[in-house]
Amino acid sequence: MTVVQESHARILLECGAIDARSLVGGSGARLQGPVFADVYIDDLVVLVMSESLQPPAELLARLALADKTYSRLGLPTKVSKSDDGVLTACFWGAELRGASGTLGTPLCKRVDLSA
Repeated sequence: MTVVQESHARILLECGAIDARSLVGGSGARLQGPVFADVYIDDLVVLVMSESLQPPAELLARLALADKTYSRLGLPTKVSKSDDGVLTACFWGAELRGASGTLGTPLCKRVDLSA
């Protein structure tokens, strides 16, 4: 798992889709600025803080760069994991609700646990 994660992180760092200073985890983490990104195993998540309900151009540009790089290297992107520009998404076991600015257990899981 570590080799896969490090390989994906290296690819994305070298192409400029992510920046070591914007990583959520790791020694370079500085949770400042509007862009946060990280790789967990083979999943890339890029979050951009914005007041707008439209995806910021920087977010779309970073994701497009990652997609282009993976395509050039012959690494397929899984369509079911492509949530480019959405306000609410589940990743790494958590649900991010962008409009409300909250992150937590997915609603469907909380409902199941409360029943």
